[in-house]
Amino acid sequence: MVYSVGVDIGGTFTDAVAISESGAVFVGKADTTPRDLPEGVVKALTEVAKQIGLSLGELLKQTVFFGHGTTVGTNALLTRRGAKVGLIITKGFEDTPFIQRAVGRLAGLSEIQIKNQVQLRQPEFLIPKKLVRGVTERIDCFGQVVVALDRDEARQVVRELLAEEVEAIAICLLWSFANPSHEEAIKALIHEMNPDLMVTASSHLIPKIRENARVNSTVINCYVGGSVFKYLEKLNTRLRSLGLSPRVNVMQGFGGLADVDRVQPIFTINSGPVGGVVGAKYLAKQMKIRNLITTDVGGTSFDVSVISDGQEQMAKEYFGATGVLDRFEVLIPRLDIKSISAGGGSIARYDRVSQTIKLGPDSAGSDPGPVFYDTGGSEPTLADAWLVLGLLNPENFLGGRKKVNKAKATAAVETKLAGPMGMSLYEAAAAVVELANNAMADTMRECVVEKGYDPKDFSILAFGGAGWLHAASYGRLLGARRIILAQNGSVFSALGTALSDVVHTYWRSVLMSEPFKNHLLLKEVEEVKQKLGNDLTSYGTLIKSADYRLSVDMKYGVQIHELSIPIGEEEIPKDDINQILKTRFSRRYEEVYGKGSGYEKGGVEIVAVHGTAVGQVAKPSFLASHGAVDAFPLSSKTYREVFLEGEVQRLPIIDGGLLRPGARMDGPAIIEYPNTTGLVLKGQTAKVDELLNIHVLEEEADG
Repeated sequence: MVYSVGVDIGGTFTDAVAISESGAVFVGKADTTPRDLPEGVVKALTEVAKQIGLSLGELLKQTVFFGHGTTVGTNALLTRRGAKVGLIITKGFEDTPFIQRAVGRLAGLSEIQIKNQVQLRQPEFLIPKKLVRGVTERIDCFGQVVVALDRDEARQVVRELLAEEVEAIAICLLWSFANPSHEEAIKALIHEMNPDLMVTASSHLIPKIRENARVNSTVINCYVGGSVFKYLEKLNTRLRSLGLSPRVNVMQGFGGLADVDRVQPIFTINSGPVGGVVGAKYLAKQMKIRNLITTDVGGTSFDVSVISDGQEQMAKEYFGATGVLDRFEVLIPRLDIKSISAGGGSIARYDRVSQTIKLGPDSAGSDPGPVFYDTGGSEPTLADAWLVLGLLNPENFLGGRKKVNKAKATAAVETKLAGPMGMSLYEAAAAVVELANNAMADTMRECVVEKGYDPKDFSILAFGGAGWLHAASYGRLLGARRIILAQNGSVFSALGTALSDVVHTYWRSVLMSEPFKNHLLLKEVEEVKQKLGNDLTSYGTLIKSADYRLSVDMKYGVQIHELSIPIGEEEIPKDDINQILKTRFSRRYEEVYGKGSGYEKGGVEIVAVHGTAVGQVAKPSFLASHGAVDAFPLSSKTYREVFLEGEVQRLPIIDGGLLRPGARMDGPAIIEYPNTTGLVLKGQTAKVDELLNIHVLEEEADG
């Protein structure tokens, strides 16, 4: 027997999944260990091995594919604990990273933060001015050398940065994407003087127009690179010593995996929730659902994404940049996933100024964790509120593997929230849960409506350790007609990672005005495909087949904001390719900015060719049917008192292990699995499908 394995590290738990070649799924969950992340991975994998009846070494020796989602890069950026980076830039432009663009003051801020002009500040750049050096050189927009690189000066600049004991050097010269020769020469100099130093040249990382975003992207790649590479090397070494043969493949923010030796560190940032979206797309295809809102309630955050017409959504352009990481414009593609601080570990506090309860943004994580962990936490969390209300079974948390101190959680909610608010214990705990539910529903509404969609046209897929517990409530608030509680929802991101393919992406900046010349466009596309093909070839027999997706970034001639427009390689030789692209772009422009907003008289331009290669990996199907769906009611002999909808109610407790296709239950009810708990509200009906997903329907939508 061989296995495909996926591991996802969250802020509170580390999840692991193994899928056998016959489609059986085995799951494991362990506390995330911030001081030694590989230790949490090993513990989660050990739990999986126990389920199978193997030792950890035996499981790893039988593993043929290993996918991994990590938050190391994200944490390094958010906590500002990255590497000491030097930056080499075209002389005369040394201050541009600190000036940013005008919109740089607003990037990454919410509407409320933007309106707070008193506290509005430009983000502090990741490296100090003393580590920025200019070199004499100049390449124009056509790739022609206007001023030759002063190699002696470049050597001196490198010497100065090495004397400052930098841990990495970023190189970003003007128009280097049109001609990378100067960046390549500087990179060679650095490696000649210090072969082991990490170096990122912008022309290699992201060869695309947009100077400010390109500088930010290159610097961030170096800034988080040390932490990412050190962790991945440590993990890879640890797992190999325990018996793992295949290389570790790392999840990327735009979806898909890359080999640990080929991944760019910046691509791993915000990749944590991506596995869930990949898994959701796979599941939606099996269920023949075209429109889906994915919702992931974890230990530290609530993550939302949208699958429309069967396709995941990429982050939209931000004033010419591909998107924003933290407070910095970047040119890195990524799935459009919106996150808020509303996870099980989110801390609830009484705010003396407003005399209200506030939830987040800080989290107790896994260390010290919620108060009921009894490991030093003293601030009540959302998870503590669940326990106080009776939503969680204190005797069966994580299948009984983790002891729970309900008395301490109760005392924390009573003294820190209920007392100051003048509420009862239950009212205060319920207020915390309601804050979370409403914040989640608002975030979902924002994600769907801002794209021009109607929430009522979408089903909701709930996963994450606490997704099942909140989905019925935030789904009702959103007005959704169908809420799906995903089978294996508590480890769904790890599951999606185990089912992911290898993905590489590449751009070439071009400057083409209409009428577009077929042969020139075809030449650019072929070069992009060749680069991507070489990337996939390096994976050898792991890749079973390849799929190439091509697009061009287009804009109106009098504007600076572009949109990505898909194109088929077979379309390029057509005589009417100009009209095909122009029509496609104008239609998409009006979809994004509103009917009548297009201006074809201004002319249309292509500014970049973009390709994505999907290397399809052989994988088992975990979605084998569990039997015919013959409807039958499900009753329970176990009940628990739960404070719900303003009163204490005696709710039936359904053992998830007994669920079979066709099972049906009316709310209110609680569904318990060892690793997660689900809630069905009054007026809702839950039905189990042939894949053991639970569909929660409002009564008027039943059928």
